[in-house]
Amino acid sequence: MHPCDNLKTGMKNIVGATAFIFFAFAGSAQQAVFQKYDFNEEGYAILGLLSESDRNTLRDSLLLFYTDDPAILNEIRASWVFDQKGPFYACGYHYIVSVCKDGTILDSFAINLNCNTIVTSDGSFYFDVNKLRRFYGRVKTPVVRREKYESAAFAKKAIDSLKKESTLLMLHEPVWVTYEGEFTFVYPCSEEYPDCYDSEEQVLEQLTRQFASQFHNEPFELTGVGGSRTELYVKVKSNRSFLEKMDPSTNYVGDWKSYDRTLTTYWKR
Repeated sequence: MHPCDNLKTGMKNIVGATAFIFFAFAGSAQQAVFQKYDFNEEGYAILGLLSESDRNTLRDSLLLFYTDDPAILNEIRASWVFDQKGPFYACGYHYIVSVCKDGTILDSFAINLNCNTIVTSDGSFYFDVNKLRRFYGRVKTPVVRREKYESAAFAKKAIDSLKKESTLLMLHEPVWVTYEGEFTFVYPCSEEYPDCYDSEEQVLEQLTRQFASQFHNEPFELTGVGGSRTELYVKVKSNRSFLEKMDPSTNYVGDWKSYDRTLTTYWKR
């Protein structure tokens, strides 16, 4: 079976994740993904990072890529226009392509080359692989740097300094700058929510209000990470003190996972 034949429904999609399994019906709506950017201004770059998926010969030869050449940027801007709606596939994505300015990510798109799919914030579209293949040999390979920090406070100062470097392509500020780690708990839904999974947004809003009231000075962030009609898996990003203040007799506890304070940055050659 071709990997693109494996379709499922019902999972919420997030651009930048490696698997989207929500089906979008065919339609017609033109999408020019880079239209709003003036690539004649300084500081712009398009960066393609590898993501998890099946093998593809173009990806295997192209690998990581970037361009900050205004001529190529404008050529991509003019050619990456899509008008054929496509499905979200469950087979992963070969690239996460980001447009950046002065090292900051402005927008990102997921591309599966085997399934001819590009996923944007406005939906999924048919992607002709030649739209990327035509730039083979014309784009560059970024320099990747990884550095581990002993503390978030020191890392924040380092990040502020890195952002001023003219050769910086992309710096995605890591979650560990704000939170020490994460844990996951299972929330059993009450009769108020007949279908827990479909009510994820309302459940998370309710829990956010509840925890904010209980723990006034504790920063935290809640994310739904799966579930069923009767329960929801909730990931909590926080400092360890947040979990330690939680009543262990409740359902809102889980195994703590500290974040690895490693920062990955991408640079021009």
